This record gives sequence, structure tokens and C-alpha cells, in this order.
Amino acid sequence: MLGSCVYHVAHQSFRQAWRTMSVNTEMGNFTQAMYDAREIAMERMQLEAKELGAEGIVGVSVREENWGWETHIIEYLAIGTAIVPRPAVQVGAAVVLNLSP
Repeated sequence: MLGSCVYHVAHQSFRQAWRTMSVNTEMGNFTQAMYDAREIAMERMQLEAKELGAEGIVGVSVREENWGWETHIIEYLAIGTAIVPRPAVQVGAAVVLNLSP
């Protein structure tokens, strides 16, 4: 299963950047964009699994990458293995070999 999201984080205006220049503060729009991008990637992975009839996803890894694009563009990639139930298999009678001499 795979879900991805490439997300653009809006730049701050000059006035916003100037107000926070000498203050150690969280960049709210960047934080929210990262949360949104991660959630979208995971939702896309879950939708793909649901379309296959999966009961769950295991071994999920979520990565955040920046492929040399500008620093305000991020990519989230969610990868996992879908668990799809298989129909029951009928097992025939067991074959027993006598190995005694």
C-alpha cells in the first residue's frame, strides 16, 4: 500500500516574518501543513487498502522528504502491507506413511 502527498507551505508575509525574527516561536502554518500532509498520505494509503478489501495494514512507515525542491514544499510517503483475508481452503485427509521395517 502506498499513499503520498506533496504539500506547499505558504510563505509568511514580510510583516509576519519581521515580528518573529528575534523571537523563538513556532511557525504555526508550517506545523499545520506538516500535520495535514501526513494525514492526507495516510488516508490515501488506507483508501487503497480498503479498495482491496483489506482488514488492516501492517509494517507502516511514514517518511517526510524534501527532494531538492524549495524548503516550503514537502512530501509525505506512507508505505505499508495490506492484510487481505483469503477464502478458507479445504484440507483433504492426511496421508500417513509407515516407515517401520
